[in-house]
Amino acid sequence: MSSKRARASPAPGEQGKRPKIATVILKFPVSFSQEDKYESKVALQWSKQVTRVYISCNGHNAVLLPGINCKGNMLYVQCCCSQRCKPAADAAGAAAASSSSSRSCKLFGLEDWVEAHAGGPVIPGHDDAAAERLVRSAVSASSSGWGGQDTQPLGAFLAGHSRALGGQALVGRGVCLDWGGHNAGPDDEGPGARGWYAGRLVAYDPASGEYTVKYHSDDSMHPLIPAIARLHWGSKPPTAGSKPQVALPQPMGCLARRVLRQQATRQQALVLGLLRVGRVVDAQQRPCQRP
Repeated sequence: MSSKRARASPAPGEQGKRPKIATVILKFPVSFSQEDKYESKVALQWSKQVTRVYISCNGHNAVLLPGINCKGNMLYVQCCCSQRCKPAADAAGAAAASSSSSRSCKLFGLEDWVEAHAGGPVIPGHDDAAAERLVRSAVSASSSGWGGQDTQPLGAFLAGHSRALGGQALVGRGVCLDWGGHNAGPDDEGPGARGWYAGRLVAYDPASGEYTVKYHSDDSMHPLIPAIARLHWGSKPPTAGSKPQVALPQPMGCLARRVLRQQATRQQALVLGLLRVGRVVDAQQRPCQRP
């Protein structure tokens, strides 16, 4: 990603070998490094499991892909513009896309997509906070499609999503983030092996909707927003072969708790009844003892 600011954050604890990703027909900007290509592929796979965030800027549409960091220079988008959107592809992608039956997917870094592709505002390269404010105000977002009823500026959308999840109440909750892709095979050293990193939410900013996760492996901390994170809700990674818990488990409602209490009471009464019956039968079958 041709970001003007430093972007790549090392995985907490250690730098694991990247897992292999299934070959797909993709188009990348020339500026994409191998790391960008890998990360955007993983993000694209994750987008199939989470609620999509549809974004627009100056009439250009895209899907914001989930990442491990919520900053604009760490996120990728899947461009959904018309045929006029033609980022330069690498050699393999160009050869595959030449087939009439091929389906191409165009990926960009979020900041590059806003500034260079959608013709949005120029992203300052020296001020992280200003760049974030600019991107989150210039881009609109929705969970129901482009132009959906819940469309609002990206910043307000993300903050509202975190607030709806529980806001400050989620601080202290255990989470796991996928730094290596959650669908690697048994011979890969990524998901399920060294791709998952466990941590705990230690802080919440209601203005931006950002949480701070502190990793157990080395106490490093990173910002995240659940709406756009490769996140598993749980203190431990998902077991091998199981899917990550991408939706926040909802607390049990009053009615559900009442039903469970009633079921427990009935079971307890049944057990006590069986015990009484057993005592009576036992007493009847026991021979009388003469003094």
